[in-house]
Amino acid sequence: MWRCKIFKSKKITNLFYSKMNRGRLADLDVLINKDGANTGKVGLYRDAFYKKASINEHLFLLRGCEELIDNIYLYYDLLSETGQLQIKRQITGSAQPGLNSNFINYYYINLPPLPQQKKIAQILSTVDEVIEQTESAIAKYQAIKQGLMHDLFTRGIDINTGKLRPSPQDAPQLYKESALGLIPREWEVQELGKENETYAGGTPNRSIDDYYKGEIPWVASGEVNQSFIFKTKESISSDALRFSSAKMAPKESVLIAMYGATAAQVSMLKIDACTNQAVLAIIPNSLWNNYFIYYGLNYSKDRILFLAQGSGQPNLNKKMIDTTQFWKPTLAEQKLVVERLGGIESKIQTEQQALGKYQQLKAGLMQDLLTGRVGVVVD
Repeated sequence: MWRCKIFKSKKITNLFYSKMNRGRLADLDVLINKDGANTGKVGLYRDAFYKKASINEHLFLLRGCEELIDNIYLYYDLLSETGQLQIKRQITGSAQPGLNSNFINYYYINLPPLPQQKKIAQILSTVDEVIEQTESAIAKYQAIKQGLMHDLFTRGIDINTGKLRPSPQDAPQLYKESALGLIPREWEVQELGKENETYAGGTPNRSIDDYYKGEIPWVASGEVNQSFIFKTKESISSDALRFSSAKMAPKESVLIAMYGATAAQVSMLKIDACTNQAVLAIIPNSLWNNYFIYYGLNYSKDRILFLAQGSGQPNLNKKMIDTTQFWKPTLAEQKLVVERLGGIESKIQTEQQALGKYQQLKAGLMQDLLTGRVGVVVD
């Protein structure tokens, strides 16, 4: 992270702050988590958030000598792959990981002249600012998408005008009550599995190495965490497919994770692939648009999770998905809904691809500049 963002911080009184002997933050202080799940995580404090701020006992504060080290340079070095590796070597404990204050005595840093440090910090900061702007754009488009999905799955599109129907408040005669609340009168509500084919897959025997040396893409539930799946982490052989419960799902199938950390997450399959037992494939018939189901399941995620069994990680099953009540406009209207959402989805995908490139650029620059592999020219 470029800045240490503080949103729900605890507050102390001015009197308490004035009596603190240490822990009061200054602009560009470097912060490191000293214990807990985030041990070793690094942040850079900017006083644009709060002119007065302090830290508690779970953070280390690093402030370099101004004549020797630039704090932003220090931040990036600690954040680098080499820096994080050095920090991880000093972390003790597995159940309750922690970092001792003397870790800094065993931390080694390449220290070019101060002007070069500042130049390197400036280059990396510029890339980080672009990354932050791109992340903000993604967040903005995702918020727009959520609002648009709400409108489209409650009001739909009038196929005669190509516009959203008036709201139920403005034109109540255009709507009717249903199992999903008010919906346009032209719509039906139907169980998702009544007309569409659904099935889960399986996992080939892990003890047979050759099963995982094939060319058939195999989707695990942890991979159903992205909008579109173009490739998989593992591939299996034709024998693995033949002698296991894994099943092929055709390109453009809708996938939903049924349990684990990604339960109720939805992806669109962009290749022919098979799935494991924790992934349900939905293959729409000719009366349904597959992207309409994809977007509708994304919009229904909270409702689907509410039906999940188990108090820990939610567990879905085929019957739950099959009996999920789902909107069914005409196929023509489904396509209009998909076109409208596809436009904003395209913008999100473009920004996400750009973000990936900027992150790769940053990683490469950190490796080159912080190790001295590539020098910098100071004006």
